[in-house]
Amino acid sequence: MITLFSLSFTAYAYGYRLNTSSSFPPGVYVIDSIKAEYQTNDLVLLCPPDNHSVRIALVRGYIGSGQCKSQTTPMIKRIAATYGDNVVLDSTITVNGHELPYTTIQSHDSRQRPLTPFALNGNRQFRIPYQHVFVYSDYAPSNSFDSRYFGFVPVENIQGTVKPALLFADIQAFIEVVNLGLDS
Repeated sequence: MITLFSLSFTAYAYGYRLNTSSSFPPGVYVIDSIKAEYQTNDLVLLCPPDNHSVRIALVRGYIGSGQCKSQTTPMIKRIAATYGDNVVLDSTITVNGHELPYTTIQSHDSRQRPLTPFALNGNRQFRIPYQHVFVYSDYAPSNSFDSRYFGFVPVENIQGTVKPALLFADIQAFIEVVNLGLDS
């Protein structure tokens, strides 16, 4: 038991993080770099903002509890917009006039509880402020809990860019190949 704890602590210290959500493929990710400035399309590990939408998500179980200021676990998301970009949340997410594919804005979750899209001063069309980003999942774009519901994220909440180190699907595929080899 102590060895497992030591191994987990060491892996965490070296930037390895376990993703069990469905927003990106479940598995082990590693923090690749910490930047002074993040760009559109960066895949990042971040703490969601501490706001009403995130607190509801925590109670409903969309996000696990953890060490973030919002009392949630960090999440993996892709940056869709940065400072100065125009975002429109209509039936989908549009950034600078370009619709992000399959990014449906849901009015209810899978248990028919209401979901409220983010609005800045009552407006669902807004510009990303300085030192903030707008994030989403391009892996599960229709049902991800992301900035379309909790709003833009302060850059200081980003822990770094991440990349997959070992995905559970890869382990499963390896096991299947080994099993096929044993059946021969």
